[in-house]
Amino acid sequence: MTQEQSFEITESIPGGAGSFFTRFATFRGRARRAEFFYVNLTALILIALTAFPVGFAAGFLASYLGIQAGAEKYVTWLMSSVFLIPIISASVRRLHDIGASGWWTILLAVPFLNWAFFLFLLFKKGKP
Repeated sequence: MTQEQSFEITESIPGGAGSFFTRFATFRGRARRAEFFYVNLTALILIALTAFPVGFAAGFLASYLGIQAGAEKYVTWLMSSVFLIPIISASVRRLHDIGASGWWTILLAVPFLNWAFFLFLLFKKGKP
């Protein structure tokens, strides 16, 4: 099965979430809108389930031990950055699907513009 044929699998929630784990560092190929959406949704859910509770616990522990306040920000940031590679790789593959260069992913680093760029990638129809 080629990469182009594997995209029908990702039209469901389990397929899209599975793509988060199986293609997390694949920058070649294409990603349809559903795969792009489910990869980002999976990352958001995993961040909510891991980074925020761990960050909260780190902040509680830091205040209990008398360590500098704000330690929870660093832990949350560190755990959230783990999900950066899968999000970038899905964005690059999504750009390939609409016929654009993957280097346009740099726009995700621009504040406020990144949300418009995300919505553009989410709703732009891919090329056949």
